Amino acid sequence: MEKKKKVINVPESILLISSFFMFMYISKNFVFIPEFKYIFERSSLWFVFPIVTLIVGIHSFLKR
Repeated sequence: MEKKKKVINVPESILLISSFFMFMYISKNFVFIPEFKYIFERSSLWFVFPIVTLIVGIHSFLKR
């Protein structure tokens, strides 16, 4: 028996691509982090949304 190769499906690809675009949009319009010490400020909490989306997409792909 041959193992089936995992292929990413449409909902997972939408999650991964949307998290990438959210990172780009948030970093351009909402949050400016000039140094590492500013990464834990309140405005950088905007990055929670794309991180959660990325984790959900990866989790869905791996647990299938």
